[in-house]
Amino acid sequence: MNNTSILEVAVGVILQNDNVLLAWRDAALHQGGRYEFSGGKIENGETPVQALTRELWEELTIQVSDHRPFLTLTYCYPEKTVRLYVFLVTRFSGIPTGQTGQALTWVNRHDLWHYPLPSANVAIVRALQLPSIYRISPSLASNTALLQALELLNLTNLPKSSLWYCRQPHLSVKTQFLIVEWLHQHRTDVKVMLRQSVFKAFIAEDLGDDTFWATLNYGIHLTHDDLFTTEKINRDRPERCYIAACHDIATIERANALGVDALTISPVLPTASHSDVLPLGWQQFAALAQHSNVPVYALGGLIPQHVDLAQSFGAYGVAGIQAFL
Repeated sequence: MNNTSILEVAVGVILQNDNVLLAWRDAALHQGGRYEFSGGKIENGETPVQALTRELWEELTIQVSDHRPFLTLTYCYPEKTVRLYVFLVTRFSGIPTGQTGQALTWVNRHDLWHYPLPSANVAIVRALQLPSIYRISPSLASNTALLQALELLNLTNLPKSSLWYCRQPHLSVKTQFLIVEWLHQHRTDVKVMLRQSVFKAFIAEDLGDDTFWATLNYGIHLTHDDLFTTEKINRDRPERCYIAACHDIATIERANALGVDALTISPVLPTASHSDVLPLGWQQFAALAQHSNVPVYALGGLIPQHVDLAQSFGAYGVAGIQAFL
């Protein structure tokens, strides 16, 4: 049975390029005999940031100089409940050195699935697979021939390990499936995001066999309506991610309750496609982003070069359509 109290922990995901620092956790400790992200218990009177900087100094003798919130999660073990305040640490001084003799190793973030970590860290690993840019396909007006559709969508030029939302509401279900099938055949590194209704239509029309769905690198994009009609998300494959489209506190809180892996907040700036919608602006975006427990993508009127600006307002990255091809 869980204790009524919650153990609050500050966690530092130390990220250099695409590599993350892991430490070996002593087998005698709770969830020991595994790798872990460095950090520790938040003491009375400490903020999560204060605990982060203290713990990383005590454990690794490094001084944090650049960090930002990554996600907040609560996990119930049989014997206790923990709340993790997870930060991305991208700059620090000093050379990480295990002060209790713990072994340290740098691991590519895409290889983290191969390393045993405490159970509560699975959500962190899923979030670390996310690139800083979430690409959304432009809508094609009709059932364009497959090769022409692929050329227009520029799939072959996607950077490695891209996150790509196949948003083609005007195409037939079968044509959308052909695009996903082509991507699966040629770019297994790219995670294709499918609108939940489209995914259900693929299954209903018996498109793709069991092997196809078992090996496809895909995730689910939840629209506003999906958020309030979905009771539970499917975690049969831990590497599958769920991203929710949010516009206000109500949708963000619903996304938090469902346990999605990331969300978009829009529109940040004016857009030609939604010229009648009042943009949030950066300050209001930042205020909304603070309510999210997971990484946030800024969406609406942005270009890839806005990543640094968006991150300064609390975003993990940026999302977009035309400028991101």
